Amino acid sequence: MVGIPVVMERVPDRGADSAGAPWAISEPRRIDFDLRAIDPAADPVPAKAYRISPLARALLHPGPIEIRKRLIGAEIHAATGARGLRALAGRLRRRPPAGELLLSGLRLRLPPLGDPALQAHLEQLAEALRAYDPVQRRLARLDPRRIAHVVGVCEDPGNGYSYLKLLGTVEERLRYLAAHLGREVRITVHRAHSSEGTFELRAFPPGLFGEGPGVPLIAYRRAGQPAACVLQASGKLDFRLVAAEEVRYLMLLETSLRQCGEMRRAMEAIRQGGLRPLRLSFEPAAGPAPAGEGVLPRIFRELLPAETGPARIGSLIRPALAAMRTVVTLSGLRTAADGGEELRFIRCTLHDLRALEPLRRALPAVYEEISRRAVPTEAGRLYVLEETTGIGHVE
Repeated sequence: MVGIPVVMERVPDRGADSAGAPWAISEPRRIDFDLRAIDPAADPVPAKAYRISPLARALLHPGPIEIRKRLIGAEIHAATGARGLRALAGRLRRRPPAGELLLSGLRLRLPPLGDPALQAHLEQLAEALRAYDPVQRRLARLDPRRIAHVVGVCEDPGNGYSYLKLLGTVEERLRYLAAHLGREVRITVHRAHSSEGTFELRAFPPGLFGEGPGVPLIAYRRAGQPAACVLQASGKLDFRLVAAEEVRYLMLLETSLRQCGEMRRAMEAIRQGGLRPLRLSFEPAAGPAPAGEGVLPRIFRELLPAETGPARIGSLIRPALAAMRTVVTLSGLRTAADGGEELRFIRCTLHDLRALEPLRRALPAVYEEISRRAVPTEAGRLYVLEETTGIGHVE
């Protein structure tokens, strides 16, 4: 396949002297190359070229990824259609009602121990207790002929529970559950962008969050519609984006990393192995500002004149804060003081300056200062409305 002559530099390590290096995506530059060499359906109009980091490429890649989750139970759906009192009595005795949820309290996970012999002994004890788990006993009593469908249930830190699609016959699914209940299992996700605005990070190695070779991303028109693709360093096609709108997520990530110190520190902790990444999400926010309906965000409390007071003009500001907000959340796991794991999340709320247009005349000094802090991007002129962190316990 013929490529196009787009040359990109290496994305440098982000130290004190690399303020201009993109974490996710660079500013665009106009290109006039004939893109039909990589996409025969490309429109012959100017396009835009960006430089994206290895992490950004992994987020956009359309291929499947493999992650691990802990299998903790199942949802059993009973078959229908049996007739007669005898069949009904048999169903009541030998099969669960439709949608019966079975959750095991068994956790075959031990914190790291300094004594390998003790570690091995405790793992043997945990294995021996498997036969006494009530869910194991319930699975053993089920009649596969009376079951229509079996779905696994996995523990998902920071996201509650999630379903696991099981393959094979009902008998094979029940055997799989019995063998893996309480253990981590491998799960194939269709791609890193697993659902709208949510990216799965568990498959990514720590090195992906640091320095690496930048690759070109081209945004262009295809049959009159927006399109985008990622190229190899040689200029040949690497892959096409599932949706051109996904480039916007990279712009939001870039802004949050440049503006939110906690987000940058979390990214550095991932690279150094102190934090295991879970998910990255982008959620449009609506309703009251993050500080709550009765309290203005800190940035406004600091900028408002003392004689004015937030309480007196809060009714003017709050409507402007209720729209055009995006919450960028990065979550991960780290070792807790007791040797277990704790969930850590960092949230950066980005707000588009355009929503503050009603304040330009009423609060010109406040508007001017926030305008100075806002960063112009193709996703909007964004500033950090609020930055928060939190910690949760993982069983």
